[in-house]
Amino acid sequence: MIRLAKHEELYENLKNVLIELEPGDSFISVREIMRRYEVSQATVTSAVEPLLEEGLLEKRSGLGMFVTNEVNKYKASAPPVIALVLPRWMSSVYLQLENAFLNLQSEYGISAELIHYNSNDGMIKELPSRKIDGLIIHPAVDMIKAEEIQLINGFNVPYLILGNMKDLDVNTVNSDDKFGASMAADHLIKLGHQRLAVFNSEPWSNAVADRINGFTEYCSLQGVDVKIFDANIRSGQNPMVLVYDFIKNLCSKDELDFSGMFVISESPCLSVFKALHEHGIRIPDDISVISYGNSCDSDYFYPALTTIESNYTEQLRESINIIKAILSGKERVFPIKHNIRPEIVIRESTGKCIITTQ
Repeated sequence: MIRLAKHEELYENLKNVLIELEPGDSFISVREIMRRYEVSQATVTSAVEPLLEEGLLEKRSGLGMFVTNEVNKYKASAPPVIALVLPRWMSSVYLQLENAFLNLQSEYGISAELIHYNSNDGMIKELPSRKIDGLIIHPAVDMIKAEEIQLINGFNVPYLILGNMKDLDVNTVNSDDKFGASMAADHLIKLGHQRLAVFNSEPWSNAVADRINGFTEYCSLQGVDVKIFDANIRSGQNPMVLVYDFIKNLCSKDELDFSGMFVISESPCLSVFKALHEHGIRIPDDISVISYGNSCDSDYFYPALTTIESNYTEQLRESINIIKAILSGKERVFPIKHNIRPEIVIRESTGKCIITTQ
């Protein structure tokens, strides 16, 4: 058995005392702690500092230390604290995930936390100093390294990853990207489009591969021609500018010999719309455009964007259920892999094929 250092043992003792108190209560003074536990002031400082960092205690000048509302999370009746972990990146998708997650906390009896990390790191490196019982992690990329998984395992907190982690032995919840892409192809084909294109507007990932393969394989089964375009976006680059330039270049070369286009991510569709409009190409009269995501912005495109709904709320519902089951000891089969079926949201950017491209 590993013996705790004196300040670590004192920290545990003080935390146990603190948890029995209520928010707003005054806490034992440093002098009283020294007397009661027969320790030095340096030991008290080393033990109390983590409690301050965790937000369980706060100092009030000239008055001492007081218990904060954070202590309620440690009560026996307290709901589990589950955190949604997202890259620190301005994205309508991330905002949608945050709002959906926060809105689910009362329904599922959890205390919801948001944790943001540097997107350039690719994955969260450390947890904040506060109570967290479970993690739902959205990685910046889906090519997670083994050492990053080892780091997360070292947090000693149940977790799952939102994303397509095919080759990793971890719990995941994900949108069924391949099925969703086949829905996009089916929608265009049923509208009479026989010459189609799929356009990659993202850095390469498992999700990108599944969406391209799902679209092209379905088209192949239906005997429909499909072209593949890739803007070769790299992580950290601005896709809006690069996608705009790419589509402008296609227009100038008269290479738009298709009547329907599947853009595999939603935000860069603004650039697609702008480039097509500047070349006098009408949506959907000349080219129908469908994408993937259905963020809160989709309805404000002009024309409104037809898209595959990733069903973020259902992904989060399933994720919360899994974390709660693990915490209660009910989940025994690992890794847990759940795919959520997406849905199509039909708006004005797709229509019946009224021209024949050559």
